[in-house]
Amino acid sequence: MRVVFFSFHYQRDIWRARYIKSSWYYAETREAAGFWDGSIEENHPTFNDQEIKKLINQTLHGTSVTVVLIGQETSYRRWIKYEIKQSYLKNNALLGIYIHKLRNKYRKRDTKGNNPFEYVYDDYNQPLSDHVPIYDWFDDKGKYNIGSWIEEAARDVGR
Repeated sequence: MRVVFFSFHYQRDIWRARYIKSSWYYAETREAAGFWDGSIEENHPTFNDQEIKKLINQTLHGTSVTVVLIGQETSYRRWIKYEIKQSYLKNNALLGIYIHKLRNKYRKRDTKGNNPFEYVYDDYNQPLSDHVPIYDWFDDKGKYNIGSWIEEAARDVGR
């Protein structure tokens, strides 16, 4: 079973993220889903930059996979870029999931955002988008496939 760090734009996409993070309910058991949410708890006070980095690094510590939930503004968020880079540096498996077609709490869909992996680079100065798999939650039937996406990404990096 994988412990997964979910990275997403909190203010804009929390409704969609909560839906995805609870998708293990569709499996017979949590173990059958193949993952456990190891993300940062959303209920914490406002921190300065050093405290945010420390919180992200501590939370990433026990994870082996980072899933970036890609909404309209995800690629512009500096802390998401930091989470991606730190995940890469600790050899977490990485994958992205477009979530713009999921409805928010107002039943609205969103516009597809840019791939945030295009803006974070590997050790050879190549964008991570060159080798990170990206899925669409809606089109690729995420609620049934997220466990296999996570497992495949982990195997691809030897985790």
